[in-house]
Amino acid sequence: MKRMNESSRFSYAPKRLTGFALLPDERRREVARIGGMAAQRSEDVRRWSPETAREMSKMGVAAARVKRETRASGASTTG
Repeated sequence: MKRMNESSRFSYAPKRLTGFALLPDERRREVARIGGMAAQRSEDVRRWSPETAREMSKMGVAAARVKRETRASGASTTG
């Protein structure tokens, strides 16, 4: 029986960069800055107080927990 060497056994293709990942860091920051300014001009940006942001964060954490528990309970009943 022929034994496979390590290099042929674990050959993964390198991840290819696409879209914004191809841009240099400075250009990426510039694009993000322009997008943020445009969003503020069009009033699409939510402006929350620290208290409101804290409440929204707690709601997001709770929703993620419910989703994770639902997924876990569904996986254990199948099979």
